[in-house]
Amino acid sequence: DTALYAASYMTDEEREKKVQMIGTGFVLTVTYFVHNHPLDTRKGQIQTVTGEVIYWNPSRNLQIGQTEIQICDIIELSGDIFDGLEEPA
Repeated sequence: DTALYAASYMTDEEREKKVQMIGTGFVLTVTYFVHNHPLDTRKGQIQTVTGEVIYWNPSRNLQIGQTEIQICDIIELSGDIFDGLEEPA
């Protein structure tokens, strides 16, 4: 099941922490879940986009280039801004 697999990438807490660090102009790689069935939100596919953050609202969505992504659909975020984030204190 793609949705269960997707949920195993990053915890909600990790996503929230990373999303708060994002700003316009940062270059990120975002892996996210794309729903492709109107009645079953578990069906879809995983996509990845890399580019500059054009718009970002930490409680709603993120736009990289022409791609708009709902925050709740993000399963992984990477970029220079997060370097050292996972290292122990």
